[in-house]
Amino acid sequence: MSLLLIDSKNTQHWDLDPQGIHKKTALVTPTKAFLMDTSCHILHTPIPVKQVRQIKKALPFALEEQLACEIEEAHLHFLGKSGAEAYAAVVQHTAMERLKLDFPDLTELYFLPLCLPIEKDSITVCLIGTQALIRYDELHARSLPISMLAMALSQHQEANPDQITLQFFQDGGDCLLYTSPSPRDS
Repeated sequence: MSLLLIDSKNTQHWDLDPQGIHKKTALVTPTKAFLMDTSCHILHTPIPVKQVRQIKKALPFALEEQLACEIEEAHLHFLGKSGAEAYAAVVQHTAMERLKLDFPDLTELYFLPLCLPIEKDSITVCLIGTQALIRYDELHARSLPISMLAMALSQHQEANPDQITLQFFQDGGDCLLYTSPSPRDS
């Protein structure tokens, strides 16, 4: 079984199967796909309420300041809560509409960085094409151009010095494991 990976910004499609990751040449009509580009963002904000129904109602207003567009132009999907922070995946409606036009049979869409494997105190990075997919923890993930990977990892490690292990995958199937020196070892 193969899965479709979508890079909507560059209108590229990738096929994931047991032989690896390949650029798509012929378009299929999948029902399940994984969004791998920067059109999806994971945002978080403090929300004091605990009931999911109340969080979902308050989330658009709480995230409004972080959005690069008007709240009415964005599709928000509540992912979960960690401590007092509520997390949501945010995609502009125009990107969602374009995906629906390109893939009319699509019924399930996932953000690929949130599907990467994670381990405690570890960061997972996967390089596919020109995109770097990063998963920091259960609810925190992102996709960005490879040219910005070093800066993103450096900023994250400064704020989270206990996350010292980096799992690194690339579209050729290679996996590297890197553990940075602990600040306590210095």
